[in-house]
Amino acid sequence: MLEDVKIGVNGPLFKDSVAQAGIYETMRRLFLMGVHYIELSQIDLYPDTVKELHRGMEDFGIEILAMTAGLLPNRFFPGRILSLEEDFEELMGYMKELHCEELRIVSAPPLDFSSREHVISYAEACEAAALRLLDRGVNFSYHSHCPEFCRFDGMLAIDLYLEQAPHMGMEICSYWMQAGGADTEELIRRYQGRGRLLHLKDYRIGKPKERILLPEEKGAPPRFELCQTAEIGEGNLDMAGIIRAGALCGRPYMFIEQDQHYGRTEFECIEKSYENLRRMGFGENL
Repeated sequence: MLEDVKIGVNGPLFKDSVAQAGIYETMRRLFLMGVHYIELSQIDLYPDTVKELHRGMEDFGIEILAMTAGLLPNRFFPGRILSLEEDFEELMGYMKELHCEELRIVSAPPLDFSSREHVISYAEACEAAALRLLDRGVNFSYHSHCPEFCRFDGMLAIDLYLEQAPHMGMEICSYWMQAGGADTEELIRRYQGRGRLLHLKDYRIGKPKERILLPEEKGAPPRFELCQTAEIGEGNLDMAGIIRAGALCGRPYMFIEQDQHYGRTEFECIEKSYENLRRMGFGENL
């Protein structure tokens, strides 16, 4: 129910501050802004980093509700992403130290959507990982984007995943559901009981701006940046409805995410999202 919901911030919205000022100072600043919950993603984890995270948790009362890993060793993203295949015990040690029971992985590599067989194979690997993590008291979720809404013989890839991996949760993201042509609230109800995590990312249509063409591009059409990630309440999605649907369907941990800032700093984006969430009536959940 709504009183159980905890709304926090995902790592990409404060990773630049971590790189510049360190994780402890970043947690102090987040706390002063009213942030009490975070999801760790795109933050390189080393023993010293985890010690600073633990110190920040004790000093500022911030809870780490979810952490990120790769199913396989990282070959696609910058930074140090621990994998369940190579870094399992190190990852379990960090999760225990940070009192975290939710682990999520990012979307499968693009080629894993090239065939039904690839989708099923990846889902089977996810199921094995989910069972292994459950033995250690950790819940496992898959963070979907929009490729999961391609179809194989009329069946969505996301449904293939859930069919083949019954112990795996699904971390739905409001922006990527929109991009995939789906209804976030309907999917939350449809996948009730499949995971405790939800990403809150608003979807905004930006004002068209022509880009100055380079000399070698003469004759090319001007490019526009229309589909934008937005601060909560600054886009076109019914974010209040999405939050309430998630609360009713057993998704108590929700994280604000915004990929691009469009002239604002990351902390200005967080401040605007929190301001709007308070205005919507979710101040007690922050």
